[in-house]
Amino acid sequence: MPKKVEENADQAQQTAPKVDQAQLAADYEESLRALLPEYKQILESPAVEKLDSIRQKLLALKLPAELRDLHAQLVLLLDKAGSNSEPDSDYLKDLEIIISKYDWVK
Repeated sequence: MPKKVEENADQAQQTAPKVDQAQLAADYEESLRALLPEYKQILESPAVEKLDSIRQKLLALKLPAELRDLHAQLVLLLDKAGSNSEPDSDYLKDLEIIISKYDWVK
């Protein structure tokens, strides 16, 4: 690697603020709990514009690495509801299965 690039990389590492992972997780958990009522309501009668709105809110959340799986499942459930591939599907039941692994959601 050229010396200039190495210097820039070192400088970027020095100036990047440390992220408090515990605070990041707490903020994500609080934000997600606040979004869940709207999320559930939209899953009851999925409409494309409402799905897009909640998807954008969900994707705007900053999350810690350990919650990526939960986050991905929630986004994928919205995609599934939006595709109407299974019109008789009970999306709320799917949501309950997803969040049942996380005690803090309840």
